[in-house]
Amino acid sequence: MPVAVIEGLLAAGFVFYHDRWEPGVVRFVTSHCDLPVIGVGGISDARDGLRMLDAGASLLQIYTGFIYSGPPLLAELNRAIATRNST
Repeated sequence: MPVAVIEGLLAAGFVFYHDRWEPGVVRFVTSHCDLPVIGVGGISDARDGLRMLDAGASLLQIYTGFIYSGPPLLAELNRAIATRNST
């Protein structure tokens, strides 16, 4: 997987399986440093957001998913996180 590091920015290609990305880059970065990692890209529903958080992301950036789904995406993600944290 091609990786480029430019003054604190890590850019790498994602691997897609059946229209879903594999958050391996986030998992790799969080296992090699103590810095907070922002999960970016491929988050179009609550399941994608939870997978990114499970990979180690401290924060999520949701842009394209928000453009297409609007505020209901944020509500869905918040409910999923709250439900998971309450169990």
